[in-house]
Amino acid sequence: MTPPVSKLNEEVRRELRKIAPATSASVYLNCAFAGPVIAPVADALEGRANREFLSGRGSVAAWDEYLGWLSDVRGRVSRLLGAEADETGLTHHTTEGINAIIWGLEWEPTDRLVTTTLEHAATLLPLYQLHRRRGVRIDFADIGFGDPDRALDALEAALERAPRLLVVSHVTWCTGATLPIAEIVEVAHRRGIPVLVDGAQAVGAVGLDFAELGADFYAFNGYKWLCGPEGTGALLVKRPWLGRLSPTFTGTFGIDGSVFRANDPESLAPAPGAARYEFGCYYQPAIAGFLAAVDWHLSHGDVARSRIAELAAFCRERAMELRGMEVLTPEGSGSGIICVRRADWNGQACVARLEELGVMIRHIPTNDALRISCGFFNSEEEIADALAWIDEATRAK
Repeated sequence: MTPPVSKLNEEVRRELRKIAPATSASVYLNCAFAGPVIAPVADALEGRANREFLSGRGSVAAWDEYLGWLSDVRGRVSRLLGAEADETGLTHHTTEGINAIIWGLEWEPTDRLVTTTLEHAATLLPLYQLHRRRGVRIDFADIGFGDPDRALDALEAALERAPRLLVVSHVTWCTGATLPIAEIVEVAHRRGIPVLVDGAQAVGAVGLDFAELGADFYAFNGYKWLCGPEGTGALLVKRPWLGRLSPTFTGTFGIDGSVFRANDPESLAPAPGAARYEFGCYYQPAIAGFLAAVDWHLSHGDVARSRIAELAAFCRERAMELRGMEVLTPEGSGSGIICVRRADWNGQACVARLEELGVMIRHIPTNDALRISCGFFNSEEEIADALAWIDEATRAK
């Protein structure tokens, strides 16, 4: 198969590749696990760390500047994702945001929630803990590989008895399907059901607008498709929920300090907006890197996502040509993830062999698939070579 003509010219593609130097050290097809650190992020991490090293961290002026800086970060994240600034709180990862929602609701043992059969353990474990501690029933909608029509039909059936909450991924981690979130939210809201979206595999890879999606809650991280540092992420909470969703963990970052008084429990007041769900310190170099990643995507995100979509479509078509190879990712998914598998293979051994060849991909144990993550920095040649090596490695059992 001849690679399709890219919508982007060669100069743009070279610039996209240069921004992630680690891609010269290997064929990096693993953004869905952890994206390569891009140059602006590396510069921001180093700059903030050096500033702390040389100037210290203890001045009152620096602390006040830091608090104002966090507000700026929330604003920039909001702009990237089409949310309001007061709907955005910072987190350390996707799971922190999911936990904030799960434990911020008031549950009864007779309650139930619905999720899908394609969710990541980091999403499921808070739900399982809820089941163990509160007796809440969890129902799983079987959405197959995530084909949009099947997913919508399965979820519509699962929501008929109006659970307390729907938890669903925007892009599924194990098949790469992009679920029709806006349509799913519409179905759920007709029944009065709020929707929590796991956006770990979506932000930076697919276009989204929080206001248009309509979801009540949206959690994501900064280190996968945004190519930022670990220990960063955000939680989006629709305004009507701010007064109804209680903070689970409370610290000085999540309160209104102008109201708080020592020795007076009645003085506890949450911080304005979704910042009330924040707690504990954030590593300042990581926040600087997160902001740099967000700013880069504000400027280049449309181009990056267009390139991701091109490469993923090419990868899927090329994988379909391989004899005996099953492609799990639905056609037209639009995400950067393509998942493939072959009967009776050893997926883990294949990943190990590919790493010896300098190719970074991931084995998915839940469905024994190999997950190829097509980043904006990759090339058609890299993907074609990786698929050829996968074909060779999985035929030589």
